[in-house]
Amino acid sequence: MSKILLSLGLATTLGSGGMMYDFNAQAQKNPGELMDLMQYASGLQGRVTNLMEREPGPRIASLPQVSRRMSTASFSSAPRSTQQDINEFVQDSPQLQAMLKVDKAKQRESFWSRVRQKVMGDN
Repeated sequence: MSKILLSLGLATTLGSGGMMYDFNAQAQKNPGELMDLMQYASGLQGRVTNLMEREPGPRIASLPQVSRRMSTASFSSAPRSTQQDINEFVQDSPQLQAMLKVDKAKQRESFWSRVRQKVMGDN
């Protein structure tokens, strides 16, 4: 019972907070006139309907890796290696290239330390 009441209270709090934020945002659009609750409620249905697009356009993403189109593999395409994917992803960012160099150096160091451990043993 307490989980139901907690969920109901949380939903009410989030909903009223969202409505207050939206009300303030709409009131700020016309700073000269005073917006009352009835005026806000009358425009709410039209704004919600305008938000629902029947045919959504292309997705705009702020991250370049998200905005890339997903490619599907076909039988004629050659398989790509993980290293090729990493190199393509890193090519535009000098920071990522530096991180990749450091990571490769650490991998080489750990590889040779394992080899030394196997050759020399614990003694």
